[in-house]
Amino acid sequence: MLTELRKQLPFALLGLDTDNDTVFMNETLKAYCEAANIVFTRCRPYRKNDQAFIEQKNGAVVRRMVGYRRFEGLEAAKLLAERYRSARLLVNFFQPSFKLIAKQRDGARVRKTYSAPARPHQRLAADARTPDAVRTPLQHIYAALDPVALLRDIRGAQERLAALADTQPIVSPAAASQSIDLFLASLRTAWKDGAMRPTDRPIVKAKRGRRRPDPLIRATPDLRKWFEVEPWRTGSELPSRLQVEYPGAYPNKLLRTLQRRLKSWSNEQANALLFVPTEETFPGYEVTTPQCCARCQRRRPGAPKPRPSPHPASSSTQAGSKINEAADLTREHRYVRQYVFPPRSSRYSCGTSRPTCASRTSLT
Repeated sequence: MLTELRKQLPFALLGLDTDNDTVFMNETLKAYCEAANIVFTRCRPYRKNDQAFIEQKNGAVVRRMVGYRRFEGLEAAKLLAERYRSARLLVNFFQPSFKLIAKQRDGARVRKTYSAPARPHQRLAADARTPDAVRTPLQHIYAALDPVALLRDIRGAQERLAALADTQPIVSPAAASQSIDLFLASLRTAWKDGAMRPTDRPIVKAKRGRRRPDPLIRATPDLRKWFEVEPWRTGSELPSRLQVEYPGAYPNKLLRTLQRRLKSWSNEQANALLFVPTEETFPGYEVTTPQCCARCQRRRPGAPKPRPSPHPASSSTQAGSKINEAADLTREHRYVRQYVFPPRSSRYSCGTSRPTCASRTSLT
């Protein structure tokens, strides 16, 4: 590893300063540094500020390009090496940075002076200690590089890394090999989508399934049939019928499991009853959507007048009876009341909490 690193460096490696990890603090690395005439030093224990520049690059370069997923295996190592080859050139040749020149303390105030932003290869070429044998090859490498192509290669490696780490791949392999023109065209609208790095996307976690076998799997078809025929039956009434149909198979301790099953089926029927397609409505119901509340309409000349309240107090008895009729199919009265008459604390499109701005389902 160090041998390959020394080949990529434009100058000779004179010293190596590491932390106290056992990856570095071992006899193998010590013997290598002694044979190559490299000064091997370490930081102080529990003083991570001794490695301030490395810790800075871990956040600004490594985590920013790789993310926080866990990568394992040889395939992940190959993709990381491919990404770092492109990232090394992009960071060193095309990303300018500031350098701290001086720091002066005046009481509680600290005044810092920074140099003009410059790219790392510019600083190396401008240094008087850099020989021409190093400066000239750097200029040739810089002239042959294309930052858009490097960024495209980095994005492609990030796509494959994210697909490799996730249980369900979120991109297809063909998406990583797009042309320069298509990639450049996508950068024009990249700001609309926010973070474009695939490794910044949230990790897709698999939904936790059942941890033990379903105790009602054999009787589920019969239970569903009984529920659809008589949806008003409660969870405490069906176990008796279940024990008659399957004697000795389902004890009373499964009552809570059966109640949860009936609750999920009731929710499904309530959603099917309430969230119907726009062209289908229940008889006796009319959906009205006012433009805005009366306060907002006074501010906008030419806005339509607000419609009167769709459910006056005088028709409360009739409205309650029709609600009960619609809810008899599932016995989920609270869902119908929640969506037919929205709570007064709901916020609407105009940003107020006034109930006159709601999209309501009125009774005709």
